[in-house]
Amino acid sequence: MEKGSYFGIVSRIEDEMNYTMVSIDGGQNGAMALWEDVLVKEVKGWSFNPKRTLSENICDIVDSVRLIIQHHRPIIVMERPGRQMHIQWVMYSDIRQVAQQFRCGFYGYVPPTIKKQVTGNGHAGKPEMKTHVWSSGLIIDVEQRKVMLDDEHKVDAVAVGICHMRKEKENA
Repeated sequence: MEKGSYFGIVSRIEDEMNYTMVSIDGGQNGAMALWEDVLVKEVKGWSFNPKRTLSENICDIVDSVRLIIQHHRPIIVMERPGRQMHIQWVMYSDIRQVAQQFRCGFYGYVPPTIKKQVTGNGHAGKPEMKTHVWSSGLIIDVEQRKVMLDDEHKVDAVAVGICHMRKEKENA
């Protein structure tokens, strides 16, 4: 895989699109959801390339996020990793640093908070999360929904965004 090709976004960033939020489920396998206003515009997943080092893989993903931040200045929302999740912590801290560098808002939420905001139950499982994300109405086109939510990492990326919007509404 070429550097920055994880999302297929780097080569075709459109200046007229103004993403207001990027929600990320980080890790070796992960996903990123791009939001315009309150609707999901695109969800892209990734898997680390086994031919590249861990550092190179993380740098590729962070570079892709950096390009989006430079062009669109969105809010960045991520799931905060658990204590034993080294790869996720490295990615989380690198992306947080890029957001601070470009003076973008950065928010991190722990999994129970995300689950509670999305499903009402802090201990919800993956099937329940997918059902709630699917029925949220944030991805209008059904065919697009099938493609966007075809794996659990993409569902988690959208769920983090839903959590942030609901927390913001609570705090307003």
